[in-house]
Amino acid sequence: MNRIFFALVALVMVTLISCNANYKKSKSGMEYKVFSGKASGVSKDAMGKEMKPGNIVKFNFSFSVARKGKADTILNNTYEMMPQYAPYDTSAQIMLTPIEPLLYTKVGDSVEFRISVDSLIAKQMIPENEIYAKGATIKGKLSVLDVFTTEDLAKADFEKEAKAFEAREEARKKVAIVEESKAIEKYLKQKNITATKTAMGTYVLIENPGTGQKLDSGKVAVVKYKGYTMDGKVFDSNMDTTRPNRGAPLEVLIGAQQSIPGFEDGLTQFTKGAKGKIFIPASLGYGNRAMPELPANSNLIFDIEVTDVKNAPAQAAQPQLTPEQMQELQKQLQQQGGAAPQSSTQPGHEGHNHP
Repeated sequence: MNRIFFALVALVMVTLISCNANYKKSKSGMEYKVFSGKASGVSKDAMGKEMKPGNIVKFNFSFSVARKGKADTILNNTYEMMPQYAPYDTSAQIMLTPIEPLLYTKVGDSVEFRISVDSLIAKQMIPENEIYAKGATIKGKLSVLDVFTTEDLAKADFEKEAKAFEAREEARKKVAIVEESKAIEKYLKQKNITATKTAMGTYVLIENPGTGQKLDSGKVAVVKYKGYTMDGKVFDSNMDTTRPNRGAPLEVLIGAQQSIPGFEDGLTQFTKGAKGKIFIPASLGYGNRAMPELPANSNLIFDIEVTDVKNAPAQAAQPQLTPEQMQELQKQLQQQGGAAPQSSTQPGHEGHNHP
């Protein structure tokens, strides 16, 4: 028994030592370990290319926070989505970030890295909070897939990747919705609820039919709502005035894609004054995005009351920019460190966990 015990201890010690071996430390304090030529999905022509300032790098990366006594929290993982593209930057602003490892690699390399959360807090790069707790470590992986000498080459590759990703995502959603729908139908059966399934795949129960025609594109629905998971956990509500920044009715312009797909799809079955419930498969909700108070891949339920229906406000005509003006505007935004204007931060966009 003692021999077995000591053999196991020795094995654990060897494993721990090997896990920490060969890590280098950069001047910034990041620990990293390079695996030369181990990145998957790299063409033979690209393998081994060196990167220079002015180049645009194509890469995948993932990183999570490891805290003592708690499961790792995954913060980003592009390996499951599509590659990222970024200018090759050697300045101090990338130090102690998940793209610093680009400085120590060539195309075709993978690199594991570790960053002390304490050092990031000390440098005021991140605030201390529940996720970025003192003593925690950011662990990650980065794989360099290609490098481009011009923006046009990078843009062409990005468009190809985006098209492929969209096709994969659509195929994944079709498979996922089948399983998510089974879970919703099981829930409806257990609760003895008869709901109507839309063509998109949302389930709707109208409890009070209201008056007038069903909502359609160009109409603004004024909505009171409460969102919760199938186990009854409320993650958002404007019916509960005690929740921060809540209480005001939500206005949704139908057809403007300002909300998660299943929410807007479900609203099209409502009329003015109608009350009911919308049951949304995760893939028509927030998908694999984890939100505050809402785990990733959650099927959703919304209690809904449409208090009013309005016509969309008339929009002032926007001046049309020539291609040359658009190019100049983009250059100015890049020089200022800005970005092109994004879609409205209405519910359903990144950073919001309401519909």
